[in-house]
Amino acid sequence: MKSTRHDPAGEQPPSPAANAKVRFVIDRNARAGQPYQGRLTGEDSSGRAVAILEADFPQDIGLAYDPATATIAGTPTLAGEHAVRVRYRFGTADAEGGILEGRCTLIVNPDPKTLWKNVPSDKSDPYWKEDAISRLVPGSGGRRLIAASKRGRSHAHTGGFREDDFFIGGNTDGWHVLAVADGAGSAAYSRYGSKLATERAGDHVLAALSGAEGRRLAEAIEQWQGDDAGRKPVFDQAYDLLGGAALAAVTAIEDEAARKSATARDFATTSIVAAHRHVPAGHFVASFWIGDGGAGLYRRREQIVLLGRPDGGEFAGQTRFLDRALVTDADQRSRRLRIELVPEMTALMLMTDGVSDPCFETESGLAGLQRWDGLWDQLAPVLSSDRPDRALLEWLDFWSHGNHDDRTIAILS
Repeated sequence: MKSTRHDPAGEQPPSPAANAKVRFVIDRNARAGQPYQGRLTGEDSSGRAVAILEADFPQDIGLAYDPATATIAGTPTLAGEHAVRVRYRFGTADAEGGILEGRCTLIVNPDPKTLWKNVPSDKSDPYWKEDAISRLVPGSGGRRLIAASKRGRSHAHTGGFREDDFFIGGNTDGWHVLAVADGAGSAAYSRYGSKLATERAGDHVLAALSGAEGRRLAEAIEQWQGDDAGRKPVFDQAYDLLGGAALAAVTAIEDEAARKSATARDFATTSIVAAHRHVPAGHFVASFWIGDGGAGLYRRREQIVLLGRPDGGEFAGQTRFLDRALVTDADQRSRRLRIELVPEMTALMLMTDGVSDPCFETESGLAGLQRWDGLWDQLAPVLSSDRPDRALLEWLDFWSHGNHDDRTIAILS
């Protein structure tokens, strides 16, 4: 007959963990590459206090648990769902009783910057141009022209082309010329449209200012004493100079469109062009602006003189583009032209909307000195580096949530 005698030695008492229903909670997710601090707590279904003694990760990902503050802190290095082994006991940390183990999960979201691909553009394309470019040109009076243009993340991710472009140049008479352009994303050949717009307009202005036209304009500027009578000859000459540059750019685009059996709209682009000269009364600037972006004559902590207003449409992202009807309309031509004479200047800056949108956000931000001061605080150390053109190109890679367009900036400082 089989014995039914109870043998305590042959029976294991139930582990407290077997009856415990403890849920461990980390109050917030982490993001790879960014400092993190999250609170780890244990919740027992029966209401017992839970003291967490240790929290270990299966590998070193840059995080550690502090039982004194019940926090996980550090800078995580690896994205993913990470299992956390928790050692705890009921009651307080120094209470009697066995040490138990549980599990929870910490989610480390990827750094959004690492999700973007950098696919090279197609070099076999007849309108191919470099995905990133920068340039430094010595100017007059110890000043320098510095420009950089970089393909946006949205284009790099798909192997698209850089649609922005720029021009910078100067002559021995003390003139400086800057131009930036942003090709329309919806236009098939806008990358070449922006190249034509900047090169033809820039070459036109620089060539004109290197001859008799430049000397006449310089004489008119020196006779201008801020009165309306003296202003008109300057405005009229700038009207012909920069309006003629815009027309030269349009003509170049139309000629290329005809050669390609396309339309000028296929090369649609914005355009901002400016000419600068230091004169006895200060700094003279003439500009012509079509489309979005930004252009300003900046004096640190003192003044910003906008060189126009960005064009906008009924919907976000809409703007005006360079075309013959616009540049041959006398009213439009006059409205888009600016001439300014200021006693002091820190920098003349032109930029496409890939820079102006994240840096200024709104038209009121663009018009306010505070945002320009903030921008200059970033740019000043960049421009004072050993290779300011390369440093400026690197700066264009700054992170701004939701702003991944091509970025171009041209600076005289």
